[in-house]
Amino acid sequence: MTESKTPSKRTTTKKGVASAEKPSATATTAAAAATPASVEKEPATVSNAAKATSAPAEQKASAEKAPVAKAAEAEKAAAPAKEPAAEEVAAAKAPAKRATAKKTTKAPAKKTAAKKTTAAKTAASKTVAAAEAAEEASAPKKAAAKPAARKTTTRSTTTRKTAAKKAAPTAKAAEETKPAETKAAPAVEAAPAAQAAEEAKAPEASAEPAPVVAAAPEFADLPPVLIVAAECAPLAKTGGLADVVGALPKYLAKLGVDARVIMPLHRDIKARFRYETTHLFDYNASGVWPSRFVGIEKLEHEGVTYYFVDNEYYFGGDIYSGGNFEGQQYGFFVQAVCDALPNLDFNPGIVHCNDWHTALIPFKIKARAKREGSWPPATVLTIHNLAFQGTFGDDLESKLIGDDERAFAWDLGCWNMLKAGIDVSDRVNTVSTTYANEICTPAFGEGLQNDLAHVRDEGRLWGILNGIDTDVWNPQTDPCLPARFSADDMAGKRECKRELLAELGLDDDVDAPLIAMVGRLTPQKGLELVPGIVDSLVPMGAKFVILGSGYPELEWQMRELEGRYKGRVCSYIGYNGDLSHRIYAASDFFLMPSAFEPCGISQMIAMRYGSLPIVHETGGLVDTVEPYNQFTGEGCGFSFARFDFWDAVEACKRALEIYGDTAIMRRLTSNAMERDFGFDRCARMYAEMYRSMM
Repeated sequence: MTESKTPSKRTTTKKGVASAEKPSATATTAAAAATPASVEKEPATVSNAAKATSAPAEQKASAEKAPVAKAAEAEKAAAPAKEPAAEEVAAAKAPAKRATAKKTTKAPAKKTAAKKTTAAKTAASKTVAAAEAAEEASAPKKAAAKPAARKTTTRSTTTRKTAAKKAAPTAKAAEETKPAETKAAPAVEAAPAAQAAEEAKAPEASAEPAPVVAAAPEFADLPPVLIVAAECAPLAKTGGLADVVGALPKYLAKLGVDARVIMPLHRDIKARFRYETTHLFDYNASGVWPSRFVGIEKLEHEGVTYYFVDNEYYFGGDIYSGGNFEGQQYGFFVQAVCDALPNLDFNPGIVHCNDWHTALIPFKIKARAKREGSWPPATVLTIHNLAFQGTFGDDLESKLIGDDERAFAWDLGCWNMLKAGIDVSDRVNTVSTTYANEICTPAFGEGLQNDLAHVRDEGRLWGILNGIDTDVWNPQTDPCLPARFSADDMAGKRECKRELLAELGLDDDVDAPLIAMVGRLTPQKGLELVPGIVDSLVPMGAKFVILGSGYPELEWQMRELEGRYKGRVCSYIGYNGDLSHRIYAASDFFLMPSAFEPCGISQMIAMRYGSLPIVHETGGLVDTVEPYNQFTGEGCGFSFARFDFWDAVEACKRALEIYGDTAIMRRLTSNAMERDFGFDRCARMYAEMYRSMM
């Protein structure tokens, strides 16, 4: 039975960024254009009323104000090609001289309405002559005119106001009698002319621009963060934990947070980066059995700083050794990290731990700070899967916890490493909002529901949905694919399907639906439902590709399915990163019938590559997959509510029915590929959680 849970939400106040508006470019240009030629820095005062109702006389006066010959030439090109009469040219020279001497640009208005149309046609020609005369008279004396400009400001302004008042009645009469086109033509050309004049003057008058200061990143005020984990992509990976730890520091850096990673120096890392790491220091770990060598190495790789704990005895084999030795393996790692913290070339203000392998670190940090009377760094514990808690016997607990630490944590039940971290960490988060609610109930709490409910009530429990690295998982640029594609052009996806069928030895029917599974083969992933689903859908024409490893009995079941349906089912047992990219790109549907799912990364990647997920409604699958709604056309996948065979098969059958409708499939595929699962959003939420502790 599925419980409907409402994801808890936290409200965070965000700072708005105010933007100052710049002055209008048009207003600046107009003001510059009104400056008299002989007075560079004196703004001219122009009556708006006179400007709005300007007659040909006003147009003539405005044109006479052009500061350079280039503006006059622009108006000359627009003016009617008519030679001015000799007396008109002579009449224009007199006002031009007055404009130079008295800094006024107003010309007398015509006395009779009968001559107004003729004046309009010759206005531009007169303006050219007047402007040329004014330029010739003022240019040689430009430098000398500057001091005099201040003395004549009052007189010039008074003259302009008087001219404007005299011109207003005449302009009004001219407006009533002249044709509309006569009025409009010069007005259109005036703005470019003024703009050209302004551009010509700009180099002289413009001041040196102020230097642009880049705004600080939004979270640059946060202290440095040290992320502690057992694995981290691309250095060492077995599951989704490595993907999250690998992407988080890169995306936090974009927000201004200095985030680095410390992890074991696993065998594969040592083989690949032996000559690139730098040895910082070494020591014998304290408080563990027996005292063993610890080397601290440093590596800069792809913009991220990594620190490694080196010990051949514990980390020279598999990432997870299994059994009680795995408890010793990561008990040693915890103690080594705590001893290294004061000596690193990095002083973190926040220590971010992941899963039970590192969950004792917050406990030991706080125990040491209490013993020494110091102030500890803030601590975060991320639970990627509550089912794995690091529970071992009393003999291991007695070796992990010193006598001085026992007094601090006698009531925490520290033989359960995850419980210790939950109870003492400043913040605890899970990897989806729905899962954060589910683990506070007996159905999903794995025995720790009371502890987690207490953490929730104190406001320390967060749910942050995981993301994917969209630079790595990108069908438009993925180097692992035989062909690229996007939501707008899906031709490459069909080619990827054709190539994968040939690569895996499946029937070459490209039109048959291809259903994929990629992940660990464990009971959590709902593998008990898979044989029945395959038996039901293969007769309907479906083909299956399964990639993963895990429990031996489940691996055997998957191999048995391949043997039963040769050419229709391929079970690839193991891990192959490049092949996983090709499977996501080629598949039409992605099956994920998890019994429970803290978040899930595979369904996000599948949607990124246009493969529609078929999922059980639990945890992060609820938060990421919107079921198809046949009435609205919305959705990006298919889901079933109850964890049983019949519901799962029905969901798969609905998917196959839709597969036959090209239009609906195209819409759903587009919906899926446009979903935003980038890590930018995820990193921002982590930064907000860090800030809540400051």
